[in-house]
Amino acid sequence: MNDEQAMVDVAAFYNERARRNPSNPPTRRDVAAFAGVSLSTAQRWLEVLEARDLLCFPIRRRMRGSRR
Repeated sequence: MNDEQAMVDVAAFYNERARRNPSNPPTRRDVAAFAGVSLSTAQRWLEVLEARDLLCFPIRRRMRGSRR
């Protein structure tokens, strides 16, 4: 499977889970586990998918200064 197809699958996974629970969309860890990629790759894919407007909910971002 190529990266483009994997990203389409990730978008479908993300959107499905986010629709089920909009207040708690999937994290990059969830995406990495689903796709079998590293956290940095999952983050990059999420950013690309969001920039392409393919995610139904924005990706969660940590507030500046907060830990965890």
